[in-house]
Amino acid sequence: MAQYFHGSQRLSEVLKRPFNLYKPGWYDQYVLGLINQVAQSMDSLVTQEVTNHLFQQSNQPWGMDLASINLQRAREHGVPSYNQFRQWCGLTRMDNFSSLLHVMANSTVHRYNDMYDHPDDIDLWSAGVAENSLPGSMVGPTFNCIIARTFKKLKIGDRFWYENKNLPNSFTPDQLSEIRKVRLSRLLCDTSDEVETVQIYSMVLPDPQLNPRVSCKSKILHQLDLSKWKEDYSDKKNQDQ
Repeated sequence: MAQYFHGSQRLSEVLKRPFNLYKPGWYDQYVLGLINQVAQSMDSLVTQEVTNHLFQQSNQPWGMDLASINLQRAREHGVPSYNQFRQWCGLTRMDNFSSLLHVMANSTVHRYNDMYDHPDDIDLWSAGVAENSLPGSMVGPTFNCIIARTFKKLKIGDRFWYENKNLPNSFTPDQLSEIRKVRLSRLLCDTSDEVETVQIYSMVLPDPQLNPRVSCKSKILHQLDLSKWKEDYSDKKNQDQ
């Protein structure tokens, strides 16, 4: 499939409506669109596609509001406040609104000052997306802490994590090495129908010099060597005897 502009589609039109993916060629178009479209930088703004048109029915002018839902369900489930999570993460507690000026935009702090009586009242999700991003990160210190701890616990707590050692299902060092050689770009090539070329680093925009598009048949995109999983039946026979 040639890499050119096929068209655009609103986010609100595809949420919980994956039906286009059942059509031949549409998955490839979505993949190519995702790896070639410039992503916006992280900020505290939320698109109207999910604040005014979330799960909108075709016969209705408006949908639901994801921002409001996030705040409501956090309160209903007893999710701790922004300040409580900062303390849990070992970050400085915000005792007044002025202290917030060090981690988020002045205009946001002024709005919080108008809406809340004290920083202790600020909702986690709202302040989390409002924090200035850390260098090299898309999120601020509080969300950085939560996301990092979550993934660490998911990894350590999963006895089937693929890097775990000394288990009957553990991969061998050669198998792990083979798995780590495979790029996401290789995976996109293998799981698509007609994608013929893809940039080497698929999460980075293509560049003729720094990140060129290469053929899916190219040896540059390492293909998983399944021979590393081949079992030696002769050893098993000897053990049985």
